Amino acid sequence: MHQEAENFPARLAEAVEKAQAETESRLSTAYQYQKDLREKDVQGILNLKDHQIKSLEAKIKEMETQLKEAAQKVDTSEKTVKDIALKAIENAARTQIVEKDRSKE
Repeated sequence: MHQEAENFPARLAEAVEKAQAETESRLSTAYQYQKDLREKDVQGILNLKDHQIKSLEAKIKEMETQLKEAAQKVDTSEKTVKDIALKAIENAARTQIVEKDRSKE
């Protein structure tokens, strides 16, 4: 018993070191797991945001194309309306000239 009492501090120190090493190992493993999990979560969020950005950029390009097409249609329509208005004015003027000529006869 006396020898056990003398060896107790050494065994205690050994047990403390072993417990400390096991605790450090578990904490390190848990920390690494949480770190990896967070990194994957952040990467997933970044990938989602990148996808959303690319999707919105594609929509912007599509809308710009539609806007250009609409502007071209407006220009074409404007020209057509002006042509129709000019023809209507010309025809109205011709009609008046023809009516004046007929009334002279």
